[in-house]
Formats: sequence, structure tokens, C-alpha cells
Amino acid sequence: MGLKFHPELDDFVSWPVLVFAGVFYLLSIVVLKEFMQSREKYTLAGFMRLYNAAQVVLCAYMIYGFARESFAFPNVFGINSDFTAGTEWFVFVHYASKYLDFFDTWIMILKKNYRQLSFLHVYHHASILLVWGGLLNLGQGNGTAYFGAAINSVIHLIMYSHYLYTSFGLVNPFKKFITQAQLIQFGLCLLHAVLAVAFEEKLNARLAWVQFAYHISMLVLFLNFYEKTYKAPAGAGKPAKADATAAPAAEVTAAAEATPTATRRTLAGWVGRAGRPRADGDGCAAWGGFPSRHPRDPHEQGGLGRRGGRHSAGRMFPHPSRPQPSA
Repeated sequence: MGLKFHPELDDFVSWPVLVFAGVFYLLSIVVLKEFMQSREKYTLAGFMRLYNAAQVVLCAYMIYGFARESFAFPNVFGINSDFTAGTEWFVFVHYASKYLDFFDTWIMILKKNYRQLSFLHVYHHASILLVWGGLLNLGQGNGTAYFGAAINSVIHLIMYSHYLYTSFGLVNPFKKFITQAQLIQFGLCLLHAVLAVAFEEKLNARLAWVQFAYHISMLVLFLNFYEKTYKAPAGAGKPAKADATAAPAAEVTAAAEATPTATRRTLAGWVGRAGRPRADGDGCAAWGGFPSRHPRDPHEQGGLGRRGGRHSAGRMFPHPSRPQPSA
């Protein structure tokens, strides 16, 4: 079917290209890990600043585009909104940005931060291209689908701005609000999925149901993760107190916890075992992914929350540019 308004871009979202991109990404992990076997880790400080700056500029461009072409009040979710050339273009830009996100993984490997290379991280980065590219390929990357890309761009702008700012040794006094913004993003995405199933008529109804089912599964995983993380087992003493700044996007890391043990062990052989869960992702499920990484200042040796008297969340939710203390 292809794009409705930009058929010249069809080749970039064809199924062979999408499948090849996913396979290339997975193979690149294997090759890079083999390459780093006998080498010292790289610091990449200068490159990380350039990378974060590029992400900030790209996210700002997408936010501007969606605000101009797609956003309307009070119908902020774009339910039953018209398909337009402008919205389709910026959804395509969002899809293209997922290729840039591959660098998150490659940076982890080059810095030998293998704990961050979880099953969830690899699965998400390998599959999100199929999600957005598939929508565009089907001519459905438009209308209300804009919302997932737009809110993800906002969260990523906040996150990468934080990474860039703190990379110069500065302290961000608003970092605790970033976690709250991530959780608000998840809530809005879930609400969007419900509204799309109930009222959307212009986007393919089956896609609305796919998004709804996905968010229900994420909600279940979130509750599972919350119970495991913040409620101590019987007889283990006082449960850890949930810090408002500690565990962003817990619903995402729940997926790693809920993955069958056999599957995790199989994948661990080539992507590296994740010692602790890590939040990652891109916005709103089928139309955006899930909340992004947790911020962490470069001078911090622990994390943003405390468990048992020592910092731990920083190692649970690190950014690929941040060196991690040894266990």
C-alpha cells in the first residue's frame, strides 16, 4: 500500500528493508561484542555530547512539526483526525529516528556496559522499526497515530537535554520531574489506546485493538514489577520505600522480569546478561513504544533512589554514556 502522501519514501518502509534492518541490528550486537572481547572499553565522552545534541535537535524538530501539523485542542489525541501530508512526513521522521537510536546499543557495547544490554532493550530496538515502518507501509502512519510519536519526542527531548547538560558536570535540579514525566507519558498512552478502540474510525480498527492489547499487557507487567521491586518478601524486614525519583518506566523493566527464564538465558549468551533491569523504549506502544531511560548525573556514583541505605536506581536505569561502578 505504502505512504499516502509521500510515495517516494515507500522503499524506505518496504518489508524487506524493515526485516533487513532488524537482522542487521541483531548481527551488529554479535559482531561488536566479539570485537570488544580483547579490547579496553572506550570513553566516548566527546562523541556522546555530539550524539545527545543531535538527538535534542531532532526531537525539537519533530515536536515543532507535530505541533504545527497535527496537534489540535481539545482533541489532543487526534481521534478521527484527518490524514495529512504533514503528519505523515513527521511520522516518517520519527520512524527514521529509530535508526539513530541504534547508537544507544552500540555505545553500551563499546563502553562495555553489558548490564544495560537487557533482553528488553534489544527486543525493543529490533522491533520498533517494524512497528513504525509497518504503520507507514500500510498507509496508517497518520491521523491519531501522531500522538505516540509526538509525546515520545517530548520525553526524548527532555531526556537527551538532561544527558547533554549533565555531561558538562552540571547538576539538573529538575531531574526528579523527568521520572514523573515518563510515568505521565505511560498513562496518556494507555488512555490514548482506550480512546482509539472506543472512538477511532479513520485508522484501521485492528491496529487500535493491537495498541490496546499491548498497553493492557504493559499495565500487568508494571504491577508485577512494582510488587517485586518495592514490596519485600515475608520476613525480609521493612520493605524498600519507593522514591519518587527512583524507578522510572517500571512497567517497561517488568517485561525483562517477566520474560521466561529459558529465553533470558538463551539471549544472555549473545547480548549479555542484564544484572539489573533497565528502563528503555520509545513512547506509546504500537504508536510510540514505551517510556525512555532514567536520567543520571555523571558525577553520581549511585542512583536517584535508595534501597537498603545505598544508592541502587542509578545502576538499574543507567544511560549508555554513564560509566557504572563495579558491583
